[in-house]
Amino acid sequence: MRRLGYIFFGLLLILSACDEYPVSNVRLSDSELAMKVGDSYQLEVIIEPLSSTYANTVSWTSSDPNVATVDAAGNVTAVYTGECEIIAKAGHKTASCRVVVVLVYDFKFPQAKAFFHGDAYKSQSNNITLRLYSQGIYVSDNGEISGEGFFLNLDLQVPITEKLVQVGNYAASSTPLPMTFLPGDTINRNDTIYATGTFLGKYSEQGFGVIFIKQGVVTVSATGENYTVSCSIIGEKNEQITVNYSGKIPTFDISGVTPPEPLNLTFTTLNMEFLGTKYSTDYNVQRINLYSEGNAEQLQLELMVPLSVKDFIPNGTYSFSNTSAPFGIVVPFSTISDEKEGTWLYKDGGATPITKGYVVVSNQNDKVIFDCHLVDKNGRPIVGKN
Repeated sequence: MRRLGYIFFGLLLILSACDEYPVSNVRLSDSELAMKVGDSYQLEVIIEPLSSTYANTVSWTSSDPNVATVDAAGNVTAVYTGECEIIAKAGHKTASCRVVVVLVYDFKFPQAKAFFHGDAYKSQSNNITLRLYSQGIYVSDNGEISGEGFFLNLDLQVPITEKLVQVGNYAASSTPLPMTFLPGDTINRNDTIYATGTFLGKYSEQGFGVIFIKQGVVTVSATGENYTVSCSIIGEKNEQITVNYSGKIPTFDISGVTPPEPLNLTFTTLNMEFLGTKYSTDYNVQRINLYSEGNAEQLQLELMVPLSVKDFIPNGTYSFSNTSAPFGIVVPFSTISDEKEGTWLYKDGGATPITKGYVVVSNQNDKVIFDCHLVDKNGRPIVGKN
C-alpha cells in the first residue's frame, strides 16, 4: 500500500505541474474557409498563454474527412463538395473553422447530338435528349455512348408540337412540362441500374462516373442553323457546373425505335491467349474468352496492351475509341477463311460483332476482373462481369 501511495503522489505532482500553466484560450487564423476540390490551406493556431504546457501539443481533427482532411501541422486539403469543421485542441480548449468545399467544372464541348423521343413521359410535351460531349467521346446515331471523356446528358421537354430543341430557358422540374429539364436519377431495368434524366457523365480508366443534376438553368439561342447552349447547373452534392456549346445540333428521330433489351451476363470461366504483335508492331494483343454458365454465351475480347506486357493484362479502361495504341479494343473482322478476329459475342451457334463500348480491368483479391459495357452491331447493350 505504501508503494501505491508513492505512485499516486507522483501522478498528483505531474497533474499539478500541468495545471500550473493551463490553456486559457485557443484561436485559429480563420473561422471559415471556402475551398475548391483539391485546394490546400494551412490554418494557424494561437494558444494563450504561450507559456502553457500545452502550447506545442495541438491535436487536429476533421468532422468529415470525406469533405476535407487536416494533418498534424494544420494543413487542410479539400476532398469533395460539402461542409465540415476543422477542430484544433490544446489542453481542454478547442477552436474550430467551418470549411465549405465546392467542386467546380467549366466545360466548352465541341460536339452535340439530339434525339427525339416523342411524348415519352405521356405528359403532353415532347422529350428530346441533348448530348454535349468532349473529344474522345463517341455518340452513335441511335444514342449509344462510348469512348473516354466527359459528356452532358440533357433531358429536355419541348411543346408537343415541336420536334427540335427550342430557343429559350429550360428550368429543372421533376414534372415533365414544356421548357423544363428532368433532374438526374437512376432506373432499374432487368436488374441493371441506369442513369436517366440530366447528368454529367465521365468515362475514364477508373470506369464510369455520374453527377446527377438537380438544379439550374439551360439557355438555348440560335442564329440560322447554329445554336448556342449555355448551362449553369448544380449537382446533387452542390457541384457547380458550367457547360457551353456553339454549333449545329443534328437531331435524330428515334421515337418509333424500340431499343434492344440489354443482355446481362455473368461469366463463370475464362481463358487468356497471348497473340503478341499479331496486328501491329506498336502493341501486343491479349485475347480473353469469357464464358457464361454452361457456355451458353462466349465473349471473345481482344485487348491492346503495351509491348512490354506478355503474361498479364494491366488495370485500366480499354475502349474502341483507342484503335492504335495500348488500352484499346480490337475491332471485329473476319478473315478470308471466315475466322473471327477482334471482339465478338458467340451465342446460339452464331457470332455477333461487338462495335462499341469499354471494358474496365481491375484486380480484386488476386483475381482479374473484366467489367464489360459493350454494344453489338445491332445496338444491343451487353453488360457482363466475371
